[in-house]
Amino acid sequence: MIGRVDPTADELAVRLAYVDQQVRRAKMRDVAGNGQSVVPSRIEVSRDEYEKYLAQVYKAADFKKERNFIGLAKSLPAEQMRELLAEHVPVDEQMLRALAQDRATAVRQWFEGKVDAARIYTVAPKLDADGISDKGATTRVDFSLH
Repeated sequence: MIGRVDPTADELAVRLAYVDQQVRRAKMRDVAGNGQSVVPSRIEVSRDEYEKYLAQVYKAADFKKERNFIGLAKSLPAEQMRELLAEHVPVDEQMLRALAQDRATAVRQWFEGKVDAARIYTVAPKLDADGISDKGATTRVDFSLH
C-alpha cells in the first residue's frame, strides 16, 4: 500500500485540520487550568464551545489582523476567523507525509481480520499526484500486488 496526497487538493484540508487541532489545544489548556485531568486524545469541542476557543486561537495568532477604529483586532464571524487562521498555517512536506501515512494506516486497519497481516506492506508515501492516469481521486491509497 502507498498512501498518497495531492498538495492541490489536500493543502486546505491540512490547514483546516491544524486550526481545529489548535482549538482542541485551547480547550485542553482551559480544562487543565481548572484542575481537571486531561487526556489530550479525548478532548472534544462541542459546537457551542468551538467559537469560544476559536476566538482564543485567533487572538493569539501571530499575523496582521484587521483593526477597528481604536486599534483593536476586529471581531469576526467564526467562519472568517477559521479561514484567516487556515491561510496562515505553513503546510510543509512533513504534514503532507503524515496525512499520506494516516491514509495508509486507516486502510491497513480496515483490512485487519480480513486479510493476513503478513501479506500487507506499507511503503513510503507519495506526496504528489504524478503517475495517476485513471479518473479516480488523487487523494487515496494505491495498491500493488507482488
